[in-house]
Amino acid sequence: MTTETPRERGHSEGVAPEATGNTAAQPKWDEGQLKLLLRALSSDSASTKELNGQHTNLLKAIFNTDAAKTALLADNALLVDLAKRNSQLLLERILQANLPDTTRINQLSTRLSKLGSFFSQLKSASQFLTYPDEAEDKIKTAAFKLLHGSDDIMNLFRTIFEVDGTVNLTGHTLKILDWRGFWIAFNEIFCSEDYYFSTDENEPLIIDGGANIGLATYYFKWLCPNARILSFEPSEQIQAILQHNIAQLSPHQISVLGYALSNEEGVLNFSTPRSDSLAGSLFGERLSADSTVEQVQARRLRDWLEQERSIQFIKLDIEGAELDVLKDIEDHLHKVENMFVEYHGSAYGPQHDLVDILGLLSRNHFRFHITKSMGTEKYTGQRPLTHLSGRFSQTIYAKKIHEFKA
Repeated sequence: MTTETPRERGHSEGVAPEATGNTAAQPKWDEGQLKLLLRALSSDSASTKELNGQHTNLLKAIFNTDAAKTALLADNALLVDLAKRNSQLLLERILQANLPDTTRINQLSTRLSKLGSFFSQLKSASQFLTYPDEAEDKIKTAAFKLLHGSDDIMNLFRTIFEVDGTVNLTGHTLKILDWRGFWIAFNEIFCSEDYYFSTDENEPLIIDGGANIGLATYYFKWLCPNARILSFEPSEQIQAILQHNIAQLSPHQISVLGYALSNEEGVLNFSTPRSDSLAGSLFGERLSADSTVEQVQARRLRDWLEQERSIQFIKLDIEGAELDVLKDIEDHLHKVENMFVEYHGSAYGPQHDLVDILGLLSRNHFRFHITKSMGTEKYTGQRPLTHLSGRFSQTIYAKKIHEFKA
């Protein structure tokens, strides 16, 4: 039976006002009227004629409001899913309104767009993260801050979902190291499903190389509840959190292995910045003032692959050792169906290693696709060539080819 996780993804966008410090008399705004307007905007039958008589009043509410009305608008935005077509129509009406301050209107348009993105991300995240107590008030506060110029969407989500260094993920209390590392990985792994694959195996074997706190392992168990998983994590500090998180799943099907993956056994130095749990390194190029350095044991992945007949998925996010490990297990790649490889490049390292990885995959009959991770896309979006002067990364998705066409 093929493992699938069909899921409809919706986007919810909200409309809320911008407080401008205007001391003019506040307009009388009826809550019922506001709800009717929002419902009209969310209705497929909403017509331009129906909106003509309302947008002027809405503009007054936006430009002459107080915190209470802002919270009310944010609250109402949670009650309906505004279709993208209709929210765009509202923005067009705002921009067409006869208001002299163009800068102010453009600012409002930007903030409404951010609010729409916020509610879209919130809807996606809430499929996996459970709201803690008082989340509703925190959502209103976050919407209020966005409409008043906040750009820190990531930490606004932290105020909503994190409680004492934990989140509730798929019904389990998950400990995290730092919010940035968690939020980036959560969006990649759960919201974007970077590690999705399908299989006919009832108990597929999955290798999680670079398990960190266990987000990928959680996803794999959500995707394939009967999967056997080998989770490799070299850092003792992170292992303790990983063990706690894994204990809530099916521990008899998951092995936490405290090793760095390499092409030979030995001891390596592993550094991790305290402020960014995703930025670990085996090569010392990311050392910063807040980095911790620990000695970790290195083992060969082939020692485990030799015992298996079939591996459905290998994830390698092992901080620069990808090529060495792939070369070392090349004679076992005929057993592997799918791979995810996080390539870590450096201006100070070999300049042909990415080509070597792709060549290795090609000669072992893998079809592959290369892209940027979400985190990398964010900081290399502008002037991408400048980032080749330091460390950079690419993600490689590879799938075994079983049928060849001439």
